Amino acid sequence: MSKLIDKIKNSITAEMLFFTAFISRLVIATWDTTMFPQVGIIRKIALVLVLVCATAKIVFYNTHTLSEIIVISICGFCAVMNMIRSGSNVFLILFLLVVAAQNIDFRKILQIYLAVVGSIVGFAFICSLGGVIENLRYWQAEEGYYRNSFGIVYCTDFAAHIFFLALAYYYLRGKNLKWFEHLITLGITGFVLATSHGKLDSICMVLMIVIFAVGNMITENDMGLNKVLKHYWISIWRCIAPWSMVICTIIMFVLTFAYRPEVGWMSELNDFLSSRLSIGNESFKEFGYRLFGQQVTLNGNGGSTLYVQDYNFTDCSYLYVLVCSGLTILVLMLMLHIYGSYKNINDIYLLYAIAVIGINCMIAHHLQDISYNPFIFMIMALVVPQVKEKEEYVSSKIQCYINF
Repeated sequence: MSKLIDKIKNSITAEMLFFTAFISRLVIATWDTTMFPQVGIIRKIALVLVLVCATAKIVFYNTHTLSEIIVISICGFCAVMNMIRSGSNVFLILFLLVVAAQNIDFRKILQIYLAVVGSIVGFAFICSLGGVIENLRYWQAEEGYYRNSFGIVYCTDFAAHIFFLALAYYYLRGKNLKWFEHLITLGITGFVLATSHGKLDSICMVLMIVIFAVGNMITENDMGLNKVLKHYWISIWRCIAPWSMVICTIIMFVLTFAYRPEVGWMSELNDFLSSRLSIGNESFKEFGYRLFGQQVTLNGNGGSTLYVQDYNFTDCSYLYVLVCSGLTILVLMLMLHIYGSYKNINDIYLLYAIAVIGINCMIAHHLQDISYNPFIFMIMALVVPQVKEKEEYVSSKIQCYINF
């Protein structure tokens, strides 16, 4: 038996198994966000490939300590219970892929994500303009403009795809980002805002540009007084970024559960957030939450230009996971992001990305969806820090002034 296993390992590499599973899931998940017709048999084949290849990668190639095995077993149990309770296999598949990503190059994962998702979204964009598939256009009577989805099931989903693709690109470029790339990204942001009116993702893209641009100005300069600024800049991100999702979760939960329409500033904030607070408040009152999730019917406007009358879609990722996937899954997601952030604490660009995603997920529901958010793989994948800070920091401001 051992000889057979060795023979299989020699012919099939760990990367082959993981990327077969990853690409299979990524293609189907991204295709589902478009207006292209779905093919049932292809979905089934893709699901089998994900389950078989991811499991084979874990069984034959992964190596774990006893404590890791215990944690993975607990997470696996929760994933199975979630599937039973909610009737959805999304978290179970995500769990298998994340575990299977052990020792897989994180940069390769993002590169393949960019290639696959970028190709499908770009193809949908072109086909929608050519009339091959529908470009859903939503008329905003009060504002007097159309919102375009460009072949994606909803306009905000199109904006979300662009944001996450840009974030993956920015991470991969890191310290090599040039000013013209910031200008191009800013132009793309303007196009997204003008055509799809995705305010959240446009704001997050501008925030991403500012953070990466300012960050590079600070971290790539070791001269004089900048040593102090660099020290504090890196220290602040190392403190805040790992806990950014927890902080954002608390903020959204407090605002949502405390929401009262008669309170002036809350009503104005709710209007600015496109009724996120009121819908989340009503959704929680209607469905509550369970430990391992529940079967919930959330009605959104995606896939048609006809607005549903009983709209109750919970867009906030943290509330969405709590209501649909359960308290246990939400806690696991937050804890794993904290673990992954501390595990890769020296990668300042990853800290930037995690913090911006944390903010984005306050309003959008894409935390668990790899067709949008590939950064969840940093939990187990091999992340090689792009910036290796010097171990020796200045001990005080006085030393920096002396060096200056």
